[in-house]
Amino acid sequence: MTVTLPDSNTVTTAYNGALTTVTDQAGRQRRSEVDGLGRTITVTEMDDSKALNWATARPYATMDHNPYRPHESQKPLD
Repeated sequence: MTVTLPDSNTVTTAYNGALTTVTDQAGRQRRSEVDGLGRTITVTEMDDSKALNWATARPYATMDHNPYRPHESQKPLD
């Protein structure tokens, strides 16, 4: 799906199962992965070399009463 902004730039969103990839008007990508309940579990962003290498994991505790308040950790992918 492509959205054209008022300044004629575009933002593209691609869906592939649990993965969603957004490409902004500057060409930078951000990929999100959700679990079976629709909660975001990983967000991967482009690094300076334009590769999707920078991941933020969002693990959820199984007994957590507020699933929208995740513990976050961020690290580059190998």
